[in-house]
Order: sequence, then structure tokens, then C-alpha cells
Amino acid sequence: MLNSANGEEIVMKVDSRGRSAWHYAAMARSRRLLELLDEHAKEDHNMYLAGESCAAAVPLFEACKRAQEGSGSECVEYICETCPESAKRMSRGSVALHVACKFGATSEAVGCLLSVYPGAALLPESQCLRRFPVHIALEHKEKLRNVVKQLVKSHGSLRGIRDAKLDSPLRCALREGWLDVPVLQTIIDADPDEAVIERDALHHYNVVHTAILQPR
Repeated sequence: MLNSANGEEIVMKVDSRGRSAWHYAAMARSRRLLELLDEHAKEDHNMYLAGESCAAAVPLFEACKRAQEGSGSECVEYICETCPESAKRMSRGSVALHVACKFGATSEAVGCLLSVYPGAALLPESQCLRRFPVHIALEHKEKLRNVVKQLVKSHGSLRGIRDAKLDSPLRCALREGWLDVPVLQTIIDADPDEAVIERDALHHYNVVHTAILQPR
């Protein structure tokens, strides 16, 4: 089909939701399909940026939703190499890094996203939620320990990183029941003041109290 006389026109079609063949290839977690589509795309059209003005987000979002294993991570890596700019595109207040953290992507996929857009680690998901990528990753309990370490390293310092509830990454980790001491130590090292500050001046409780209050 791709090699037919009108193959180029076929691959450039989008469905009623604004999804192109590139979106579906990313959904299928197929790097090879993306490579084939690129070979038949019109030279003046970058399909990895298509979708911003319609209902569908860019194909990288679809790849990030399915990057919990090797084949999905390979798609994220390929798109980041082919079109790094797509990592900066936003949809409904999120960039690809938010999506990757939300859906539990591998540390390899997150590493690729951070390599092409390091500033994404400092972006809140939206002004109403204000969840930073590290907050989102921490909601996966301890499954994303390597991702959390990567995000903290990208931040350098976590001072001032607060979500809409004014929770720091440390408080978020304790609230979610994290018991991984090396990860907790990494977070504390990036925001040492948070370990001793009193969240509520009236009741005088700190992160130790937060940790004790979590169900075991």
C-alpha cells in the first residue's frame, strides 16, 4: 500500500479525531512502522508535530502512554531523535514528560525526554493542579524509583517545588507510602529544609508525623 502510486497521500490522511498513521504506529509501539512512514511522508510535513491544533495530541504522547516496556521505550527514543521539538509541545497543560510519568514509563523513556527537553522537569502539569513530573512519578508508589531519581537529579534542588496542595516531593512520597530509603534520602538531600519544617504552624506537624500517619 505504501509503495502504491498514491501511497504518499494515504499516509498523510488523518481520522475524525485528528490522528494520523504516526499516532497509530506509536500506539502500536512499533518503531519500524514509524520508520516506514517517515520514508513515505511529504518532505514539507513534519507529522510528529501534527495534532497540536486538533483533538489529538502529538504522536509522542501516544508513545509515552505505552512506554512501560522495551518496545514502547524504543518508540519514544526514536521520536525524540527524529523530532526533539515534539517533547516541548503541550496538550491540555501537559508535555510528554508529564504523560510518561503518569503512565509509568521506563527510566529509559524518561531519560530520552529529559535529554531533549531538560526544562520539562521544572514544568507543573497545569496551573490548577501544579503537579510537577516528580509528584506524578511518586504516585506510582515505588515502581518508578529510577525515574524519581532521574527527575530529582534534573531538578538539582527541590526547594520551592510544590503542588497545588503545597506538598513538596518529600511529603508526596511519604503520603504515598514510599519506603525506599535511598530514594527518600535523595529527595531529602535535594530539599533538606523540608525534612524539619513544620507544615502547619498551628498544629506543629512535620514530615515525620506525615510518615507515621500513613497506613501500613
